Order: sequence, then structure tokens, then C-alpha cells
Amino acid sequence: MRGEGKEGFEDVIPPLGIVSVCAIYDLPILVQTHGDVEAYREFTAGAFGEDEGVWEGVSPSRWGSYGESWNSGGEEEEESSGGSVRKEGKRKKGSVAVLAHSRDDELVDWGQLVAMEDTLRKQQQQQQQQQRSKQGNGSAAWRGDIQVLELKGKHNEVWRQGVEMARAIRAALDMLAGGGEPALRLS
Repeated sequence: MRGEGKEGFEDVIPPLGIVSVCAIYDLPILVQTHGDVEAYREFTAGAFGEDEGVWEGVSPSRWGSYGESWNSGGEEEEESSGGSVRKEGKRKKGSVAVLAHSRDDELVDWGQLVAMEDTLRKQQQQQQQQQRSKQGNGSAAWRGDIQVLELKGKHNEVWRQGVEMARAIRAALDMLAGGGEPALRLS
């Protein structure tokens, strides 16, 4: 992705928004929380091997900074009669993240959402501190907007019925539109 210097990803424009629904963000926490259910360890080890260090490395809630790969806030936004026009993947207010989850999810616990929210909130705080002290040193903190959206239904019901998915997508579109009128009317 842009800013990371990984071969083949230098010109990838990061998304303006992410809608994450009933997701796993921290594999070690998942396995620990469900320590009495061997299937969680088997699922994780089957996908990533037995090395718990690898589990940490692939867990998004443990990544150091989203700022270098996902920031899309900044000065490069133009106004048009149809609203803001994205230029070079930039948007004044930064990226948006909707973390959507159901407390009724019987497979992925609410703690997964909390772990990811904590990571993004810490990066927001780091960005604010950097702005206050006018320091551009160190790793770039993620400068985006976060919304936690509590869904209704069990893990698979969220996708099957679609209403909760539509709510999550609408939340992201509303955030991108500036939080005013809904970007999408569902009626």
C-alpha cells in the first residue's frame, strides 16, 4: 500500500472507508477467550500455524500504525457541484472505519471489536498529540473517524437477512458524506 514501499503496492490508493462486520481482529485474544473450545485453536493454527508470534503479526489490532498505509486525509480535495471529489485518495477529514458487531454473535465475542477500537482510538490520540506539538516525527498515526455500530442478530443472521449489513454500510456512507443527510435512504 502507499507509503509502505512494498513492491507492487506503491500506487495503490487506500480506501476512504472500511466497514468491518463481526470480524476477528486479534487471534491470540480469540483463542484465549475461547480456551475451552478447541475449535478456535484448531481454526487459528490451521490457517496460520502453531507459532503464536505469527498470530500476533496477522492480527490487525496489534499493528503499530495505520497512518502510513491508510491515511487518506489531507489537503487534496476539490469541490464540485456534486460534492467533494477525491483526488489522489485524499479527503479532508481522513478515512472512516465502521466497526459493526452484534452482542448476540455466538461465534466472535464483543472483545474483538473492543481490541480494534482501542487500537484505532490510540492512533487518533497519537495524531492529535502530533498536531498539537507540530511534530511530524515517528510513525504516522491514523487520522480517521471511527463509529462503533451495534448490530442485532446472531453471527450469520447479520449477512443472511441483510438489514444489519445495510445499516453498517449506510453508517459509513453517512460519515463520508459529512454526517448530515443520509447518503443512502433505506425505506
